[in-house]
This record gives sequence, C-alpha cells and structure tokens, in this order.
Amino acid sequence: MKTKMLLLATLGLNLLAIGAYAQGTVTFANASTTGGLPPGDRNVKFGATATFFNPLLTPGANVSSNYAGVDLSFLRVQLFYGVGTDVYTFTPVGNAQNGISTFKQSTSTTAGSWFNKAATLQGVTGGMTRDFIVVVWDSDSSADPLSQAAIFGRLYGRSAPFSYTVPGGGTPAPSEFLMLNFSGMVIQGFIPEPSSLALVGMGLTALVIRRRMNR
Repeated sequence: MKTKMLLLATLGLNLLAIGAYAQGTVTFANASTTGGLPPGDRNVKFGATATFFNPLLTPGANVSSNYAGVDLSFLRVQLFYGVGTDVYTFTPVGNAQNGISTFKQSTSTTAGSWFNKAATLQGVTGGMTRDFIVVVWDSDSSADPLSQAAIFGRLYGRSAPFSYTVPGGGTPAPSEFLMLNFSGMVIQGFIPEPSSLALVGMGLTALVIRRRMNR
C-alpha cells in the first residue's frame, strides 16, 4: 500500500512539473534589480504631444505615476504576445496578477519602469520564440487597451515588436526570463482633429455671445 501511495504521489508531482513546464513565463519588466540586462535605455518616456494632456509633462522625461505632481495612476501597461507584428492578432496577458501593471513613482530609482510581474504565456513552452508588444494606455478611458476609446484616450503608446525565447531545460538563471530585446517606448497625448477643435471654438463663442445678450 505504501509503495502504491508513493507511486501516486510521484506521478502527481511529475504531472505538476509537466503542467508548469507546458506554460512558458517571462519577467514582464523593463528594469531589473537582479542584473542581467545589457546596457540600454528601456524606459517609457513622454512623447512630444503628452503636454496636450498636461503642460507639466516634459517630453523625453521618464513616465511615473506622479510626474511633476500630475496624477498618472490611471496609466496601465500590458503585455501582448504572438507571431508577427499585428498586435490585434496577439494574445493579451490579461490580469492584474501577471500581465497588467502600473508605473513606479517619480522618486523611484527606476522611474520610467513599471512594477515587475511574472507573466504566464499560455501554450508557449521552453525553447519557443514569440514576439511581444507592450501597450500603455489610460485605463479610465477604457478597460480594453486596443479599443478606440483607449487609443484616443488621454495618453497612449505601443512598443515596437520584439522577440523573446522561453528558457528551456535545466534550471534557467533569473536573467534568462528578462525582456532583453525591449528597447523602450514613448506615450503620446491625444490631439483632437482640427474639425473637433473648431467645434469646441464655436461652442465657446456661442456661450460668450449668449452671456453678453443676457446682460
């Protein structure tokens, strides 16, 4: 009986190991305190039009959750993976535990980065290579980072596609799970089309005229 129980326990552990190995992982991060990242600027920065959202944001500066006292806690960053360059065909790593994160504060030594996550890549096993795209968006505008509401939200950005190979076999070092090929990105503020600005101007003019007529 003891031998049978031991065999069942061993089989259970093996199945768990196989299940864990069947799903690749990546350290969803653009900064690391463990070392292993080669030199390079992987920070997320404000683009030239970010000032349209708030003039206190400085183009080229690292994004943080509270840059220059501006509340940017609504910003979210999410990982997508697939094959190719079309993010709409990619799979989102989509929950707050591993695939979605928020930015660190401006006082952090790694401002411009988000809080690290251990992201699970379903159906991707050791040795497989996948393309990644990182998306930053205004979560108050939409819960879906690929929706039109998000794209035309207050701040938005996507990284260029980059590749990642899941470590396979042995006991990989922590540095092997890092996104080595991520090269950083910028987020921009949404600029309304001239026709939209014209409508806003007409509305303000009508309001001023109405107030004058009521005096």
